Amino acid sequence: MRSKYRELNERFRYGLTSRDAYDAIMVSYGGSGTTFILQYLSQYLAVNSWDSHNDGIKHANRPDHPIFEPLQIGKCVYVYSDPIQAVLSLFRRDFQSHMSLKLTDEDYSSVREYNRRTKGQGESFTLEDMLDAGEDRFGIISHWRNWNDIPVRFPTLFVRFEHLYDNLPAFFDFLELTEEQRQAFPPQRKRLSSVSQVDDAARNALRAIYGEVHDEMEQLPPVYRRG
Repeated sequence: MRSKYRELNERFRYGLTSRDAYDAIMVSYGGSGTTFILQYLSQYLAVNSWDSHNDGIKHANRPDHPIFEPLQIGKCVYVYSDPIQAVLSLFRRDFQSHMSLKLTDEDYSSVREYNRRTKGQGESFTLEDMLDAGEDRFGIISHWRNWNDIPVRFPTLFVRFEHLYDNLPAFFDFLELTEEQRQAFPPQRKRLSSVSQVDDAARNALRAIYGEVHDEMEQLPPVYRRG
């Protein structure tokens, strides 16, 4: 039997209905496993789309983003990972150009506006270009700090993706999932390590850009809550 949430989420995904209320939303700066988690949650909860072009939510870079203003949001899960690993994951999948647009746009207020601004590929650049400039072209640092520093208007659980499977009870409890729903969570898969595929010079250059925020993350528990 198809769950009502799976059907509703599919109708929403294909533009057959609209949504202004969510049981929970999930946000990240990418490279943090959110797609498969949202696909799982969509069977049981009214959640945002794993494809941000459907609602503009998944990569919103601040908790007071205008896209949230007209929405009723019950809870939020902010999934993050080692920023160096995340950046290399984006480059490995050739996502860098469009993700740099999605993660740095602070003021779109509708899905149409979001798509108009982000559906193009944006400026093409390589990892070497970014490292030569010594800049965070994705805005990951501000994304992370915005979500940690700006007041949130809905309870928000922060989850370090690398430690998700060690902390599933806290994740499930926050979302109030039943035991049957918990048992259906996808099994852990070995994650490709992009860091091992770049040379020492690139690793050092990435560390120069993201080292400070990486160290901030290392000082925090793998799961914590705001709001």
